[in-house]
Amino acid sequence: MEDNRRYFGFNKRDSKEFKVKKIIEYFVDKNRIDVTDLNFESALKLDKMIYLFNEERDLLKRYYYMKTLFKSSNDFNKEYKILSEYTDLSNVCYLYNYVIQISEFMSKIEEGMSKEREKELLSLEKDGCFDDYPYAQYFVREFVNYKDSPYLKDFLEEKGLYEHDFNRFITTLLRLDDSLYDEYLKKENENRLSRQSDVIRKLENIRSGVTTGFTKDGEKFDDVEFYRNIPFYDQDSSRLVIDDFGFKKLASVDQRLKTVIDNLCGEDASEVVKFIYSNRLMHGNPKKIREEEIINTRFIVNDQEISSESKQEMIDYMKERNIPFLQNAFAAVKNKYLTEGLNTKKEKELKR
Repeated sequence: MEDNRRYFGFNKRDSKEFKVKKIIEYFVDKNRIDVTDLNFESALKLDKMIYLFNEERDLLKRYYYMKTLFKSSNDFNKEYKILSEYTDLSNVCYLYNYVIQISEFMSKIEEGMSKEREKELLSLEKDGCFDDYPYAQYFVREFVNYKDSPYLKDFLEEKGLYEHDFNRFITTLLRLDDSLYDEYLKKENENRLSRQSDVIRKLENIRSGVTTGFTKDGEKFDDVEFYRNIPFYDQDSSRLVIDDFGFKKLASVDQRLKTVIDNLCGEDASEVVKFIYSNRLMHGNPKKIREEEIINTRFIVNDQEISSESKQEMIDYMKERNIPFLQNAFAAVKNKYLTEGLNTKKEKELKR
């Protein structure tokens, strides 16, 4: 306490002494600091510089992040030169030692930086990589920890993120964070293997259903079970699966499905394809249907309108069994509901 008496008298906001007071207050005061207070801006930046200096990361990349706070070692020195006048205070002496070390660190890199490195740094700044990095770090870590689905589109929908933004974040990590980028690659490889396994399992269900009348999972095979087991149903998911297996990428979703079946269903491939086309289950690019569209559309069967409760039951059934919301898939569910009823969770509970 005695050692820091000098700074307690600083009270002019525009004085150098006031800046020193706020820096010391930030680093030594036990009371919680309001980090939104602009009077602590210099202290916050010094704290970030110390963190970057001590971080275990590639030297040049640490310098990159320092450059987001100060353009050069000279700018950094100008900001904290005032601390040299108060090194008789132990806390200031401790901080000023960091200023000296960080300044030397930046200077050495600046002196030894090649023209190519300078161009790379300017390119990173121009491309907005420094601005993107915090977002890239957050969303890619979220992706690495995401377990609900191996499909990127499901992750993006949950996070409200566009694919082109996510791809930009990946590029940012490639340039700035090798460690997290490697985690992304590992996760993407795990997702690819999971997608391949899922596609093979679903095709085996369809193949078994067409040839025996029952899926590998033991379900009686019908149009609803077909849609429950299609490996993809839109451009995005079909493109991903085609890329995973390295198959030829044709224009429409049904052509891509035929390609996958031809390559993975062996001697039964032609029979499976014939079943799909003869029953008009898949053609072109399947049209989607929204829940709201189902609820708001009048369906008349035998001069009787299907009730809202019945439509909601069909919607819940599709969700429970992961049936895609396609027009043809809903038509199959509706037909099954009207002819034999749906084996929903509610019905199972009642039977118990």
